[in-house]
Amino acid sequence: MSYIFWNQLRFHQIILVAGVTGIIGSASGGEEGDRYLTLQGAIQAALENNTEVKIEKINEGIAFDRIALAESVFDPELRGSYRYESIDRPQNRQDLVATGGGDLFLDSPRIFEERNHRFDSGIGKKTPWGTDLQLGTTWSRLDNTLNRELPPSLFSPEYTTFTGLTMSQPLLRDFGPKVNLASIEIASTEANIASLNWLGQVQATIGGVV
Repeated sequence: MSYIFWNQLRFHQIILVAGVTGIIGSASGGEEGDRYLTLQGAIQAALENNTEVKIEKINEGIAFDRIALAESVFDPELRGSYRYESIDRPQNRQDLVATGGGDLFLDSPRIFEERNHRFDSGIGKKTPWGTDLQLGTTWSRLDNTLNRELPPSLFSPEYTTFTGLTMSQPLLRDFGPKVNLASIEIASTEANIASLNWLGQVQATIGGVV
């Protein structure tokens, strides 16, 4: 950032000197009615009409937008998901007996059916350490062959709910600030380079006029 500061300071000094020189030039001599282009006006016109300066300025803005984009991965976000499950699984002898079947039914194929609804919502946030935090609730409605058995079907359908704070921390991949902040550091470096390129183009344009 120190390079950008000194380049900006030098740029403002050039503009100031050019402006003073232009004012002195406009105040000196000349017949009444004559119009003169001051140095300041010439510099301003050159900067406004220089395509390279405009391109470098756009590149600088894009580079700083990339910093904001890289930092956005740590912003809180509203999360929500819904999943419907339709599962048909053939049963073996052990599964059939466990779900209420008997020897009389072993010659007939049995299918264990599941029809589940699962809903999840909450507010989540990722930290520079890679920790994922979520405060939310989950709700599930479970309907299957086992809890449909009659008589009586007291457990059909089943419901499960959870509300609380969940935290997951990777121990290998994506662990630590060095990894998770790398994209921000890269974007910041590219933004600094873009700023220097723009300042360099501005100085070159002013130098061509002066």
